[in-house]
Amino acid sequence: MNKLIVHSQNTALNTEEYFKFDEQFVFNIDSDISDVDFYIHDQIVNKELGQKINQSDIIFIKVGLTQNFMEYYGIRLACHIRMTNNLKGKSNIPIVLISQESCQFLGITGELSEILFTEGVYLMEDNSKDLNRYIKLFNENKLKSLTNIDDFLFKMKIKPCAEYDSHHAIANEWSLLRWSQILQIGESDESFARIKQNTEGLLYYKYLSLKNPISLETSPPNINFKGKGKILYIDDEWNKGWDTIFKHVFKSNLSYQFKTLEYDFSDKEFSVGGPFIKSKIESFDPDIVILDLRLFKEDFDKDRTPENISGFKILEEIKRKNLGIQVIVFTASNKVWNLQKLQLTGAEYFILKNSPENIITSDSTSDSIKNFKESIEKASEKAFIKNLILICNEISVFLKKANTSDNSDYEFLIKNLKGQLKVCVSALMLINIERPVTIDIAFLSFYNFLELFKDYYLKYENYRYRIGFEEVIMYKYELKGSTLIKGEPYIKESSSFDAGLSFFLTALFIDYFEIDASPYLKSKSIIELSKSRNNYFHGSKKNFTVEELKLITRLIFDACSKLKE
Repeated sequence: MNKLIVHSQNTALNTEEYFKFDEQFVFNIDSDISDVDFYIHDQIVNKELGQKINQSDIIFIKVGLTQNFMEYYGIRLACHIRMTNNLKGKSNIPIVLISQESCQFLGITGELSEILFTEGVYLMEDNSKDLNRYIKLFNENKLKSLTNIDDFLFKMKIKPCAEYDSHHAIANEWSLLRWSQILQIGESDESFARIKQNTEGLLYYKYLSLKNPISLETSPPNINFKGKGKILYIDDEWNKGWDTIFKHVFKSNLSYQFKTLEYDFSDKEFSVGGPFIKSKIESFDPDIVILDLRLFKEDFDKDRTPENISGFKILEEIKRKNLGIQVIVFTASNKVWNLQKLQLTGAEYFILKNSPENIITSDSTSDSIKNFKESIEKASEKAFIKNLILICNEISVFLKKANTSDNSDYEFLIKNLKGQLKVCVSALMLINIERPVTIDIAFLSFYNFLELFKDYYLKYENYRYRIGFEEVIMYKYELKGSTLIKGEPYIKESSSFDAGLSFFLTALFIDYFEIDASPYLKSKSIIELSKSRNNYFHGSKKNFTVEELKLITRLIFDACSKLKE
């Protein structure tokens, strides 16, 4: 039998009579050690203790391993042995804890005492009689090893380290480690390797990793993104490893311009940091923002309402700048009311950092990475909305500048145009690329805007059509190939009022607003858009395209830039 005893020179059993010199390990943690978990992990993985465990068949551990016997570091060491993957099968060998205290006393006064009630762990008094009894039981094969790690984990209740003052920090590091494992970047990046080294030795993370193992694939997931755009990442944990991960993700996706908002959020309040963040959003002018929900310490106050959390306030600032900027909320919060409030404020996508309580399967992290990739691609597809919103904002300025003081009919037109413009913007915000009908609704909303022109500007008298307050004669226009042909004045001998919108708009743009027609002939013309609309309702056209939506928005901008009575 190969046996091992771990002590701190505080047991009667640390003599050659009971344990040879090479069967002993002296636990010697001094004041320079910042965390007992790091000391234990280092001794097991890199130093002598791990070597001795691998040569042993049974381990005896003194419960008290420091002058403060109430720290029960021996129990903590036993937990590390059970949960350190590097030991492989040796992590399951019988462990006998040595203490003068009873099992009941240890359970009341110390943490991690659940291990005393798990398979393969025993408790003896610090004397030779009990030692000989347990050696005899081992030799008779009456001491068990651990056979089921899941049962062990079920009985254990490992708490986070005292250094973590919030669930936010725990969830961040947990998610960070799992993303790095799936993407296989922990060892290749020096800065991230340090982060991994600082956390993988903690007992709490060993516990979480065993409870929620990752199914590693032979190769990392495909992170080649479709689309393009400018991405701004805002997170108080950016320098804890996420910046490294995202730069790794986007370094091979050159069509994306990725930027991290580098700011020291620690000990800052939103009143100080908020204006800085706003200025960076203004200067970078992103198409897509990856946004954490809680950025400042004040966000973790228990009585903090959703609308007072910094992420919500920044989201509001983003949408005030441009409703079309796509926002991906990247957070550990899975509270339904938070997500609902974010949706109402304008967030388009949500990605949960894999905190311990929202891990459902071993593939949850892989699913989060896939969700991240899909969200970026979908946001990129919708990035065109940002430019359309900019155009709508400029149209709104034109409408506000319209002089309606002496013409009530013109005033009524401007009022209707303003109302319809709001409808158009709302339709843009409801666009879902996966549902083409939402693009149809947006296109038709803008088309209805154009139809309001006809109601006001087109006049009919004596079989002739005239346009606007100046009563300009309306001519026929016809598109032949790529050439726009101007014909004779439009005359209708019957009294029916049937001037088509396409004819009217072409004449309105060219003859009344005096807008150059040549740009429209490079793609779709007013006439073609009208035909496309008619084919949608009465023909075989199933859906409008994004390009048609862009064109009609631009046409309205040009018309409103020349707006007059």
